[in-house]
Amino acid sequence: MSSSEAPPWRGWRTTGWIKSAKLKFAELFGGFKAHRAVGGWMSPVHGLVEEPVTVITAFTDDDGLNRLGEVEEFAAAVAEALGQEAVTVEIDNSVQFIGALAAAA
Repeated sequence: MSSSEAPPWRGWRTTGWIKSAKLKFAELFGGFKAHRAVGGWMSPVHGLVEEPVTVITAFTDDDGLNRLGEVEEFAAAVAEALGQEAVTVEIDNSVQFIGALAAAA
């Protein structure tokens, strides 16, 4: 697989999780914005790895900030289900990488 190709199974496995994330953000924060992008990182084995991603964002107030634990739990479930090392969660320009193991913590 070249550095610009996503695994062929990724599309059908992620579609349901994208829908679930939109629903989760709508329930937690009253709405969301989603857009497609390209994510990437440096692999020590494969060099630059890129793949299509869907970025889902929401705005909230202090009440919503109290529910961020639910976002972290959801991100951990996504990471586990999709076999990802981590899912990125950004809050106020601060990035967290939530791995599957976070679900057990």
